[in-house]
Amino acid sequence: MLVLYYRQLTYTYKPTRSQFNGKAPLEIDKTQEIITEASQKIRDLSHTLVSSVLLKFGLEFAIKDLADKYSNSKIEISTKIDDIRRYSQNFEIKAYNIIQEFINNILKHSNAKKATIELKEEKDRLYLKITDDGIGFDKTKISDKDGLGINQIEARIQMMKGEFIIDSKKNKGTAIYVKLPILEKETTNHV
Repeated sequence: MLVLYYRQLTYTYKPTRSQFNGKAPLEIDKTQEIITEASQKIRDLSHTLVSSVLLKFGLEFAIKDLADKYSNSKIEISTKIDDIRRYSQNFEIKAYNIIQEFINNILKHSNAKKATIELKEEKDRLYLKITDDGIGFDKTKISDKDGLGINQIEARIQMMKGEFIIDSKKNKGTAIYVKLPILEKETTNHV
């Protein structure tokens, strides 16, 4: 709900300065600053919220839920998940947030009709592959501002001692590969 409000807020308010002869009123600039700040705060808050499905049922069900929520008439998001299990809650939250951010980027920038989230576990590693059939991009031409989201995701992955590759070409879609060392679910010792 919060994410939808954020999207509505950021995409519906675009003041048109051409409506004014000469200089636009100062209130327009101030209003734009307030809306930009509010939308950033909403975005930050939405990223800190944890899916109740994730906490109750784990990463597999949360990713399927995420794909269902974001699939609509413009994009179909499918999942291919090979028998992953429950991990430490902290690990599941971090992995989920990374996937969520990649999906947000696809929705925001790719113009894709289809996207797929693949997850599998192998040799104490969680492998993630996200593909889309969108417009792709030239990684060498991303400005610092445009690449900020990708840079933040990459920093999260590095903090988890993971690896991250993006394969994208203009008009050829994008494939994202992430490998994360698994943090095991904590066990409690009852004495």
